[in-house]
Amino acid sequence: MGDRVVTDPGVRARLTGGATEIVLDQDTSLAVVGPRRVSLDRGRLMASSGSNEFVVTDLENNAARVSGRVEISVREVKTAIIGSVESKIGERKIPEPTVKVEHSLVVRVASGEAALDGAREQRLRARSGEEGKFEAGGKPVTEKLGDPSVGSWVGER
Repeated sequence: MGDRVVTDPGVRARLTGGATEIVLDQDTSLAVVGPRRVSLDRGRLMASSGSNEFVVTDLENNAARVSGRVEISVREVKTAIIGSVESKIGERKIPEPTVKVEHSLVVRVASGEAALDGAREQRLRARSGEEGKFEAGGKPVTEKLGDPSVGSWVGER
């Protein structure tokens, strides 16, 4: 616990403990924060967990509790923040919009399921053949997989 694992470009890593196995893709960074619990900063991983639940969090504090075989990656979610400033004398100023960038999880379920725990106690489940992700503000959403080849990169060398 408290360890950080970082893979360089062109290098993969395999971590095992009990019935849980994690394969980190190249250029991936994660922190081991507890038993069967990691925080994914960048990159992607393939997790295989038996009956024990495995928890992955992101920088926005969203969490995916997984059992089975699941591919998890981090994506950027950009949100434009716009508005205006008005004074009592009627002057209006419209500042340039700013873009807020969040890094959130994408979960692709090959077998088993993933429980997505988002902001304000929003929860959804993604089952085999589904993809779950977090929108801006931590809202979890699920949909059918467009590409069913979950974790095909694990066998590549």
